[in-house]
Amino acid sequence: MGATRFDHKVEDAGSEWRFSIGSGLGVKTYLSPRFGLRLEARVWPTFLQTQGGFLCSLPGGCLAEVEADFLTQGSATAGFFVTF
Repeated sequence: MGATRFDHKVEDAGSEWRFSIGSGLGVKTYLSPRFGLRLEARVWPTFLQTQGGFLCSLPGGCLAEVEADFLTQGSATAGFFVTF
């Protein structure tokens, strides 16, 4: 979790901070005892507009609703590795 800063390059436009989160997934596999392949992907959605609500009732049920517009950035990498 964190924040993303949008810096507008237009004079007098200012800048904005928005809530963002990050997530990633990776796989590393050996093709031989000393050689292998690594794959990795990451995604960073930044929330632009959000609205929602939260409702709880007794004896113990809760409901949450979130509606959001977001901008997503991502990256993917792949490579070989050698161990000694």
